Amino acid sequence: MNSRRDLPKASGLHAGRRFAEDFPSVADVRVEVTELSMEGEQTSVYTLGDQVGGPFALGMVSGFIDCSNPACFGGGLYIDSILHEMVREGRTTFESKAHCRGYEGTRTKKARDCLHFFHVKVALRYKT
Repeated sequence: MNSRRDLPKASGLHAGRRFAEDFPSVADVRVEVTELSMEGEQTSVYTLGDQVGGPFALGMVSGFIDCSNPACFGGGLYIDSILHEMVREGRTTFESKAHCRGYEGTRTKKARDCLHFFHVKVALRYKT
């Protein structure tokens, strides 16, 4: 199943604040997150355009992406920490894979770790 959707509402540190306030040295950002099952099937693609002042400027870029696995509890990926680390180190690009932090089972009983993972690509352009 391939679905394209905008980043969900942020639930992290920057929810409700403007991106430019939280990352004043950043001029533009591009975030691409592909969520995959362990079988390698693409389940979701999240993209964020190259405009800091665009529709994602209310903090949505720097929050949390929920896992799309219906059997997963508490899973997803924090974008905040990636962006903060990049800015702190002065990096312009980042690419990595990360396992979902959630688990499958019930809300009270963990059967196993979630089998989804995220492929993350981020590009930043700093103000001159």
